[in-house]
Amino acid sequence: MRKLGFENWGKYAFEFLSIFIAVVSAFALENWGQERRDRKLLPLF
Repeated sequence: MRKLGFENWGKYAFEFLSIFIAVVSAFALENWGQERRDRKLLPLF
């Protein structure tokens, strides 16, 4: 059986970072799109 060690920490860190960036980007894009839709529907005078 293989032990989970720290020999592949770079690979795990890269995977975690890429998933984190993807999720944060998705939330940011959704928020940006919602803001644009809100501005189109309710213009400020």
